Amino acid sequence: MGLEDHTRNSITALQYENGKQLDIDSFKQVLHSYNITDIDYNDITIYKSSGKNIDSPIGNESGFDGAAIHHHNEEKGINDVYYIFRGTEVDLDAPEDVIYDAFGVVAGVSDEQIDDARRFYNRVESDIAKKTNGDEITRYGDGHSLGGHLIVSVALIEKNFDDVRGLNDAPVNLKQLARLDEYFKDHVMQNIGTTNISDIPQEELVLLARDFYAAEANTISHTRVKGEPLYAQSIPYTFYPGAAIHYLGDMETPEFPDVLTPRTPWPGLTEVFSRPPMFGTFVSLG
Repeated sequence: MGLEDHTRNSITALQYENGKQLDIDSFKQVLHSYNITDIDYNDITIYKSSGKNIDSPIGNESGFDGAAIHHHNEEKGINDVYYIFRGTEVDLDAPEDVIYDAFGVVAGVSDEQIDDARRFYNRVESDIAKKTNGDEITRYGDGHSLGGHLIVSVALIEKNFDDVRGLNDAPVNLKQLARLDEYFKDHVMQNIGTTNISDIPQEELVLLARDFYAAEANTISHTRVKGEPLYAQSIPYTFYPGAAIHYLGDMETPEFPDVLTPRTPWPGLTEVFSRPPMFGTFVSLG
């Protein structure tokens, strides 16, 4: 049995530079704060994309930031790994995350951070396989915002995660999946006769993806704070696979305005939130 959701939330928060960095000491502090005292920390290995316990750093150019916590105790039959991917950091001196948000998540034309996330995953998996003689692994994944987009994308492509949570996560982009997942690409070709996304209606591609990734979606959930902007946006060729959505916050909070698609006003809100067909919310609010 893995760690509880609230514990995983606190560990995920350690990935941000303005918090205490994820290491064995901060990991201990989180577990102790939830009265988890039965773990032998000699059974814990922490991997970081900055280079800890992997051959060399990953993500310096793309902005990817990830960690993995491996808990292995052969006598107790434990072989669990928790992958944790950091969300967007807005830094004028290091704008890689913001650039990837635009060209990866939204436009689907950049795969740099997903490529690095998979590279990190493969190095961790290789090391774990050597240490545990190929024993079966239970895989957990957590990611906030951009990190949620990355961990869900990797889980769909790798097809071997047991429990994945997107926390206020950005959606996955089907253009990326059609390039990076050879099996999904074949599925699209067999059903549509082309892998040229511009020739495939968005609704049809989403339906194909939901069918193809049905098994993986059963392991994925999303936790959202009402009023948070990412999931309210109708970004072309994106979708949220998953078995459950958990909402936090005030349930009366209206959805964040969809800045991309014209829509009629929400009940109870003023006309300022209506969007003219060509210009969207930015013009309306102005």
